Amino acid sequence: MDIRDFVDLEELEEMQEAWAKATGMAAVFTDADGNYLTGEANFTNFCAKLTRGTPEGLRRCIDTDQHGLEKAGIEKGCYSCHAGLMDFAYPIVIHATGETVMTAVGGQVRPSDEELDEEKFRKIANEIGVDEKKYLEELQNVTVMPREKIEACANLLSIVIDSYVNQKYTEYIENKKMSVFSADLDKINGVIDRIEDNSKKLTKIASKQGILALNSAIEAARLGTAGASFSILAKQESDLSKQSGEIYAQLRQLLYNIALEHTIIYIPGDRADVLSLHSEHLAEGNVKLSPDRYAMLKATWHKRMQTMIEYVSETDTCRSRFLLAYFGQTESTDCGRCDVCRKKRITPAGQKTIMTDAETAAAICSWVNDNMNGVYNLRQVNARFSDPAANYPANFLEILRNLIDEGKVPPYRN
Repeated sequence: MDIRDFVDLEELEEMQEAWAKATGMAAVFTDADGNYLTGEANFTNFCAKLTRGTPEGLRRCIDTDQHGLEKAGIEKGCYSCHAGLMDFAYPIVIHATGETVMTAVGGQVRPSDEELDEEKFRKIANEIGVDEKKYLEELQNVTVMPREKIEACANLLSIVIDSYVNQKYTEYIENKKMSVFSADLDKINGVIDRIEDNSKKLTKIASKQGILALNSAIEAARLGTAGASFSILAKQESDLSKQSGEIYAQLRQLLYNIALEHTIIYIPGDRADVLSLHSEHLAEGNVKLSPDRYAMLKATWHKRMQTMIEYVSETDTCRSRFLLAYFGQTESTDCGRCDVCRKKRITPAGQKTIMTDAETAAAICSWVNDNMNGVYNLRQVNARFSDPAANYPANFLEILRNLIDEGKVPPYRN
């Protein structure tokens, strides 16, 4: 099965691009043989140019792409690549057949809840033949987010694409069935037309035989003087009987052909033939799907898919308000906890406003230098500043890195 037969690759790439832009993660879709169906979306220089830019790095990446799930002991989901980043792979299966037709792969992000081991990345750079300094510089440009969010984003993409692909496959199969049905119906209609035509011929022959029978009775009354007429009538009756036999043979052959189409069961007999249907025919109203209703169902499905795309790509509207509006609740307030609200520094009513970058920097300096006496690790940082209820902004790790670069706080320990 080739997914290109029933999926619009431009639509598929549009969804991929929207998701990658909304999440900051890389993505690409491949067919069942591993060939690209779409272009690479949001691929990092760290992976695309440096890691895959050397023969050894490319070899390791290909090995991870092919065996990453197997090494992680899972059939689908997120796993760690050889270069220390998080990747994902979700095979997309046709529900009706169980056949895998494509795979959604991507990632290229670093989990924020894992300590950054620069020595590890230096070692990888040396092993694959990349300059250490450039490797670490590009590492700073890689998207960083909690592992839980990485898994949630990847899972959301798989759900959307799985729904889209299976809907397209269903439409493809239904259209194919309708084409076959139309062709079979044309054949059956042609057979029925020939049966009706032959029936009309039989009716005419029966009428002629009736006339001949009447003529025979008249000639019998005049046997003495017109005996020669019997030979003429006998020949005419013989011809008509021969025509009748040929037509009946044609009718039987036509019925046999319909039986081969599995439309009827036909059993020829010496005195009477037996005809029956394979299955009970439903009432017309139970099987009819009008073009208007089909168009309505298709438009509704497209609207739902578009809403899902808008949800993952939305950057200005609170996630909670977006979902409530979709279900008809137009009056609501920002939740203050989703990524959009935290980015805009919006909190629920009654709570204090999310701190500014300057306030967060002061809090980090005080915590590191005073509370921790300059000795801390990344796990402790996440535990202290990632809780939404603490009202720190989502970019607290970026603020910490700036403070380290400026020398205001010491580097964290691995």
